[in-house]
Amino acid sequence: MTARRSLRISCRRFALEVEPTANRPGAESNSFSAHEDVVVLAATNRPDVLDQALLRPGRFDRKVYLEMPDREARLAILKIHAARVAMAEDLDLARVAERTVGFSGADLENLVNEAALLAGRARNQEVGMSEFTRARDKIVPACGGESGLV
Repeated sequence: MTARRSLRISCRRFALEVEPTANRPGAESNSFSAHEDVVVLAATNRPDVLDQALLRPGRFDRKVYLEMPDREARLAILKIHAARVAMAEDLDLARVAERTVGFSGADLENLVNEAALLAGRARNQEVGMSEFTRARDKIVPACGGESGLV
C-alpha cells in the first residue's frame, strides 16, 4: 500500500436538521475500517434529540457552539430572506431585528415565510409590520397577544 493511499481521508458530511437522520453519523461510524481516517462535520439545532451513544467521549474531538445572532446579524439575515418578498413601506426590518432576540437564522427565515403566507392569505400584495407581528406571535406562542413588534 502506498503512503498516499494510506493517508487517504474519507470525508462524509451530515446535516443533522431532521430528527430521523440526527443519529445517522453514529450508525455510519461503526462501519468504517480501522485503516480509514474519517472527518465528520455535523450540525444541529436540536441537540436534545441526539442519541447519547453519538455524544459519548471519543466520538467527536471538537464541539463548536455558536451563539444566536446579535441584532446586526439578525438584520442581515432578515434582509437576505426578505429580499424575495414585496415589503410594505411600514416594514422596518431594523425594528424586527430588535424584537427577535434569541431567534436563530432558521427562525428568522421561518418568520419571513410565515409573514409572507399571512399577507398572501389576506390577499395583500406586500408584507407589512402587522404580518411580522402576527407571524412572530404564531412562531413564539409564549409571547401571546402583542409582541412589541408594532
